Parts: sequence; C-alpha cells; structure tokens
Amino acid sequence: MDSNDGDATKRGEASLIDLVIPVYNGAELLKTREQELLELAEKNSDLRIYIVDDGSEDEFTVASKMLVNHSRISVVCLSENKGRAVARNSGASAGAAPFICFVDVDCELCPDWLCELRNAIKMGNQLVFGRVECKGSNFWSRYVNDVYRSRESCFDGGVSSLSSQIFMVRRDHYEKCGGFFEGYRYYGFEDRDFFNLLVVGEELRPVLSRALVVWHEPEVGPSAICGKMYIGGKHSAALYADRFPVSYRQSKYWYFDFRHHGRLYVVCLFLLTFLYDPLLKLPDGFYGSKLIPYSFKKPVAKLLFALAFARGTRDSSS
Repeated sequence: MDSNDGDATKRGEASLIDLVIPVYNGAELLKTREQELLELAEKNSDLRIYIVDDGSEDEFTVASKMLVNHSRISVVCLSENKGRAVARNSGASAGAAPFICFVDVDCELCPDWLCELRNAIKMGNQLVFGRVECKGSNFWSRYVNDVYRSRESCFDGGVSSLSSQIFMVRRDHYEKCGGFFEGYRYYGFEDRDFFNLLVVGEELRPVLSRALVVWHEPEVGPSAICGKMYIGGKHSAALYADRFPVSYRQSKYWYFDFRHHGRLYVVCLFLLTFLYDPLLKLPDGFYGSKLIPYSFKKPVAKLLFALAFARGTRDSSS
C-alpha cells in the first residue's frame, strides 16, 4: 500500500529516473539517510524516490514520517516480509519513469551519482552498474573491497561480475523480462537471477560506470555474514540452480553445494565442513591482529563463508 496521496503514474510522468530503496528492519539506517533523501527530492525534479518497507518489525513508520510528506517521495508498505525481489518490484511498479535505479538503504551515494546516471542515459546505455567501496580500514572493509575490486578487474558483462548495491535499468527491459523473480523469499541469488534475465534474455550489454560509487560498510565479524551465506545455501541456491543451471555451475557456489556432486565429492565436502565451527570460533582478535598477515586471514574468511553456504545446502537436501 502506498502511503502517499495521488496517482503514481501521474507523479512519475515528469521524472527521468525512479530511485527504489527496499528497507527491512532498517529504521535506523533510514534515519541517517533522511536529510539526504529530502534534499535529493527537493533539488532534482527529474527524480522520484520510492522507499519500500518490506514488512519491517522495527520503527520504520517513525523513521519515514518526514519523508512521506514530500511530493517526490513515496513510501510503499508491504503487509509482511516478502523478500527483496517483491520489495524491489513493488517500488518499481509504483513509478513510471523510463529508468529505474535500485540502491540499498545501507549504501551512501557519492555526490555526483545522479549526474553520472544522466550522462549514462544520454550515451544510450540501458543497463548501468556502479562501484562499491568501503571506507573503513579494518580487515572486513579491506576484504569486501578486495571482492569488489576483483569483480571489476575481470568485468566482462557476465552475471558473476555484476553487483546489485546500485544499478540502473531502462524500464522497458525491466517490464519485458518480468522484473525480479518473486520466488526468492530469502537472502541471496535474486539479483543474479534478474541479471540473467536482462543480460541473457534481453541481450543487454552491462556498462560499469567507475565514477558511480556507493560507500558501504560491511557487518563486522563473521557470524552475520555466515548467517546470510547459510540462508542463501539452504533456501535460494536451489531455486537459482533450477532456473539457470549453466550459470550456477559456472559460479563458485556450485563447488560447495551438496546437491550437485557425486558420493565421493560429497563425503570430502562433508569432512571439510568439520572445520566450520573451529573457524567460526576463532578469537575476536584474530582478524584484527596486525601480527597475522592479511594474506593468511583472507583465505580463512573465504573458506569459512564457503562452508557456511555448504552447510545450508546440506541442511536443505537432508
């Protein structure tokens, strides 16, 4: 339900870009973005902002109180938590601008982001991706930066090299491919699924705009990341593998999926998962220690996250 007055189509007629921001239990994050969003809406007549409450259980209504009064900001409230795919589709369908930009609520937009998107549109680009950077100096920020820089270094338009923290697509293509597949109700793979629909199905050529940047600080500590990887392995990976088997087999996730290998491989993978608890229980100071080289800590973290995903696929198949 859209809590703003007026018809969504009429509101979107004069806009060039609809900015869609899904929020789930992110009231505090939304509060930090409040002034930024209000200024964006006030200063840019070609922009409409759609904030989607994905059935939050925190004080989302309080956090969004100032935003709903602006004519260029709409708040779409879902009655229950339905996942990022539904939330993003709900925000996109509420608008009518020819281009849709998706961004996560925990990402800080660079000052010139809107100018970069306008320039991309003038150049005729249909699918544009931005870069993700972490400002922090701790291990986790460096680790996440390495992940994204690795994707950028081998950017070839393939699905595995694309990130969903900020990207823009022409509405015509979004609607033609059906938007995000709403079968994904849990964390993971809904973005890769959508990118497959666009890149393979719509034959779009993704463009990486290196000047289009969002800053995102990762959750500190392995437990939160492992939790997401476990959920992705248990609930979302099988759906993606069924819809795009070739793409899934080409991903690194495939190697840690109990459901896609022979008996001997599964036995070896099962034995490897016994390392999960010891790695997860490493002392808090392990990743922060300056005495332990980053070149050692990084593969430890990668293995831990891979094993969390593997445990999810194991529990899903049991």
